[in-house]
Amino acid sequence: MSDEVPDDTPAWQAWLLPERPGMSHFLLGALCLVLPVAAIGLGPQWILPAMGVAATLGGGTGIGWTLACAPRWLRRSPVTGMCVLAMSLGCLLHLYLMPRLELWLRWAPTVDEVRAYLRTIKGGDIAPPPRYDAGLSRPALRLVEHPPAHGVVLYTPEAIQRWTLLGYRDSVYLVFYDDGRSDWVKVLQDADMLHAALNEGR
Repeated sequence: MSDEVPDDTPAWQAWLLPERPGMSHFLLGALCLVLPVAAIGLGPQWILPAMGVAATLGGGTGIGWTLACAPRWLRRSPVTGMCVLAMSLGCLLHLYLMPRLELWLRWAPTVDEVRAYLRTIKGGDIAPPPRYDAGLSRPALRLVEHPPAHGVVLYTPEAIQRWTLLGYRDSVYLVFYDDGRSDWVKVLQDADMLHAALNEGR
């Protein structure tokens, strides 16, 4: 039985399920693969939308093409077919990588703000603690009253959340020290570690 596309096949179907991949399929896979990376330059707020487009359009077509077209593509145009399928399916990796990168890009500016804030209050000025991007909210950092020697002076009372397929989930806490140590900021993985850090030296 021939698998040639009949002449009366609609254009959209002929493109979506072709007998062999073309340049447009290659460009679609490449565009979706680099889209979230390109969004990094626009700011963290663009990474997740770009990831969603790439995973849906690139990863979705990749799964469909693998199930419906892979055997004949690899038989008729093995190099192009392999490249298109690899790039399209590779877009699904963004669902793992990009939320973690977006999380880092959200909390990294907080470190610079805390450094400036600590300089301000050490100079005798009064200022409210800076706020930070926790994901679905922007709470203020909490200042520790009468911190122990070499202890935590500032911390995130709410976890900085990371996007997952099941929604936003608590990911990390930040604690800040003010004793000139090289590791004056630490990233903690859960609330128990935060409580332990707050009780250091007490």
